[in-house]
Amino acid sequence: MNRDSQIAGIRPQLLLNTLDNQAIEQFQNETLRPILKFQNDLLVHIFESYCQKHQLHWAKLNPTAQRQCLQSILQKDQNLRSLYLGTIVGMFTLTEHQFYAQNQAELSKRLIKMLVQRLDNQMIG
Repeated sequence: MNRDSQIAGIRPQLLLNTLDNQAIEQFQNETLRPILKFQNDLLVHIFESYCQKHQLHWAKLNPTAQRQCLQSILQKDQNLRSLYLGTIVGMFTLTEHQFYAQNQAELSKRLIKMLVQRLDNQMIG
């Protein structure tokens, strides 16, 4: 079994209608969403570690402040953004990476937006 088959085989299967979607949206639903779900615990742990390292007292912030802080951190901290992007891109097959490389700006923007939403749902409140 090759790497691409192994990678595709460990991802959760999401029941999303992707037949009528354009290529970028189809990639988002068939590749990015399953990887984000698969990597969820690691993504949360990375943010928790970031908060500890930067002495950010997350639990003391109210939900609105948490949301603003999360968005601000992921917009401004390029090292954290790169770590997150690498965590997701490392789970691509070769074909997926080729598509990602051709559409990197749009897909990275979507990926960070989806990551903010996922972390928001997991950690805020």
